[in-house]
Amino acid sequence: MPEILKTKKFYIISMLILLCLTASYFLLCQMASQQASELFRREMNKQRVLLGSVSADTVQADLFGNVELSNLVWLDKKGEPVLHIPHARLKVSTWDIITGRAGLNTLQRIELDDAVISLSFNERMQMDVLTAPKAHTDIVKQAAEQHNLDLRGKMPNLTVALHNCTLNVLQQKRYFVLNQVQAEIVSKADDFVKINFETGLFGGTIVGDKLKLTGQMDISQADPKLNFNLSMYKIVPASLGLGNIQNTADVFTEFKGTLQHPVADGALRFETLDLPALHFSKVNGNLHYESGKVDFTDVSGSIYGGTVDAFGWYELDNRHYSIDLKGHDLLASIAARSRKINCRVELDLKMRSEGRADTVHTYGSFKSGPGSYMLIPFESISGTFDDRNKVLAFRNVVIKTDFGNVVTDGFKLIDGKLYIEDVFLEAPDGSEKIKVR
Repeated sequence: MPEILKTKKFYIISMLILLCLTASYFLLCQMASQQASELFRREMNKQRVLLGSVSADTVQADLFGNVELSNLVWLDKKGEPVLHIPHARLKVSTWDIITGRAGLNTLQRIELDDAVISLSFNERMQMDVLTAPKAHTDIVKQAAEQHNLDLRGKMPNLTVALHNCTLNVLQQKRYFVLNQVQAEIVSKADDFVKINFETGLFGGTIVGDKLKLTGQMDISQADPKLNFNLSMYKIVPASLGLGNIQNTADVFTEFKGTLQHPVADGALRFETLDLPALHFSKVNGNLHYESGKVDFTDVSGSIYGGTVDAFGWYELDNRHYSIDLKGHDLLASIAARSRKINCRVELDLKMRSEGRADTVHTYGSFKSGPGSYMLIPFESISGTFDDRNKVLAFRNVVIKTDFGNVVTDGFKLIDGKLYIEDVFLEAPDGSEKIKVR
């Protein structure tokens, strides 16, 4: 009997202890949650890293370092929103909070849902919403001369996850709006930053349907090294100032170089490409990006039963471009949409622009081999053309035949309507010219 009483007493005491511990835990959780909001506001008020103000409607925390925030808002010095997060989840080091030793690695994980993030970078890829650290004048001058961004000792051991977020990025004259962002960014202090980033529709300097960026940046050196793969799908060339081209292109690039001086090599692909009076298909080529300029090489495709090759360049900031194209063995019957003419044509085409729609200039020359028009044979057709401001003009057109040459100083296509100037029949030896129209 005494043994049974002892056993019951032991269980009762154990239960009381467990209940006390449980109650204490929930009490501590409640206190932590209550104090988390005050701690957050206090720390945000005294922080000097983020320019502007940071606030949140609610902050809830538990003893395991899990923190949830609602309606987190970061405003810059002008009161413009840098960050708005309806819901965020953070993981912090409980030991750092208990001991009061919060530091660079106290924050371990961030998850953002439906956030709107606006970031602005200067020419050195530094965020202008962060306070620059104070340093000796000589050190600042030396850093400016080196033009690097040393991230050693500045990056935490941190994971950032973005779910269905919107990201606005401004870097000098380049502006990007990225929608439906799904991303995971992992940084390891003094080692690397790894990125797995994907978007839906994006716009701004470049408009497209989808973007994927994967790879990592080596931050173990003074000048961070890049190793990224960037894929952009259904880019609209017109958004880049490339005339009024609405056909979309896919671009695949591999970025190397450094954070401040990225260099990329890759490929581009058009399923179809429509230029004035020209329809291309299966256009593929290589590209090289450096210092804001894209060079196109080894571009090839199909046009009017023949082939085409091209090369050129495009400047991202001022939108100037220069493209040279040569077409080989083009079928005139397909180009003219008429079986009355039968010959093959060589085409030399050039496209130039100074960044505005009114400066787009397309011009070149063409020459055919032997053929026939309505069963009438000719030796060749040649001429030049010029397309500017929706006016396609042909000059120096010569049709060589056995009985003489048919020549004209030009005819024009204006908004789809044909205007023909004087047409002459020239004797084979050039001694006589008869006006036939």
